[in-house]
Amino acid sequence: AVVSTQSTGYMGEMIGAADFYLNRVLKDFKEVAAHKQWCAAVRAVFTALKEYVSENHKKGVNWNPNGSDAKAAAAKVYGGGSAPAAPAAPKAPPPPPPCAVSAA
Repeated sequence: AVVSTQSTGYMGEMIGAADFYLNRVLKDFKEVAAHKQWCAAVRAVFTALKEYVSENHKKGVNWNPNGSDAKAAAAKVYGGGSAPAAPAAPKAPPPPPPCAVSAA
């Protein structure tokens, strides 16, 4: 098994990278409370993810190069041969009407 022991360090770097952009949002939208709440929520998600990784993957994330086939793993999870199909994309709207050109 391949083990990466730098998971929490990487998460710390990603929190720092996110902070760079979150601070930009906070600077540009000082007066908007919703933006402040959103930035706090994004930071909380990254912080919680770092805590989860440090608690549940103390030796790093284990990758099994001899793991099972993806279809077999999906069958265990979803009870079928593969993951559920994605919903169909919505139809595109009709094109705009032609532009009228006036002769001057």
